[in-house]
Amino acid sequence: MVAGRAPDGIGIQVTGSGTVGVMATQDPGSTTIKPLTPDTWNLFAALVEQHNGIFGGCWCVKFHPERADHVPGYDGNRAFKKCMVEEGIAHAALVVRDGEDGEEAIAWAEYGTPAELPDIHHSKQYLQEQDLEPTTGSPASSSTSGSASMVW
Repeated sequence: MVAGRAPDGIGIQVTGSGTVGVMATQDPGSTTIKPLTPDTWNLFAALVEQHNGIFGGCWCVKFHPERADHVPGYDGNRAFKKCMVEEGIAHAALVVRDGEDGEEAIAWAEYGTPAELPDIHHSKQYLQEQDLEPTTGSPASSSTSGSASMVW
């Protein structure tokens, strides 16, 4: 894979066989990483709401275990996710920058243990490799790091 910047600042990514993926975001400038907590909920919620709740109102609750207090649908998923954040069950890293009206989240990555995210993609691979010693590469990209993740 080759990554770079086009002259207009748009990020480009080339993956095998010359496939090109273009990221829609201009250079964000200076950013910080903040945990998703009740204090940063509004930053996260604003990002998700910009994208119609992500996948039409999912609020990325699909990967969490189902509970009796979960009411399906856009509003129910939002309330369910907020409840899990307040309880310290839902974890994410927010990429935050200074926007025109103050701080804004521009990206996020959900993470957690297989017990916290039992329906995350690649759980079968994680389970097969969980006892392996990490080799080279960054822990964040390794399924042996003890957590699963999804990036938005």
